[in-house]
Amino acid sequence: MLDQTVWRERPDSPEDPQGIGVFLQFGTAEADVSELTRHAGGGASWTGALPGRDRDVIGLGATRVRFTDQPAAGFEKSSELAVEAFYKLQITPWLSITPDWQYIRSLGGVGGQKNALVGTVRVAVDVGRVANWSRRAAAKIFP
Repeated sequence: MLDQTVWRERPDSPEDPQGIGVFLQFGTAEADVSELTRHAGGGASWTGALPGRDRDVIGLGATRVRFTDQPAAGFEKSSELAVEAFYKLQITPWLSITPDWQYIRSLGGVGGQKNALVGTVRVAVDVGRVANWSRRAAAKIFP
């Protein structure tokens, strides 16, 4: 696994998250113990790509898995490819909404199965930050 920031908007400011990161990953397993014998993936993300949205993140990635050729596994195709794009909208320091789109080719390695386009929306709440925010808000209201 390689995960590296390759560019920062303000390299002299460790508090500033804006920049571009890339990742690569590779894995392998024996065909007699795993249905997936190889995996390779990679992608990039850009934090602060849009003006005024310094903590939003846009990303693109791809992953390919190779299926075992063991007849009992039942795979009719040798591999599956997934391509993913997302945009994480940081609403507050403790709330984010992330629409995500994936296109999957050779879905599950099963012949006759159509390719798939999948969309999801993830809502994330950082409970620790909510608790800190509510304590500060309460302290201002009830000094």
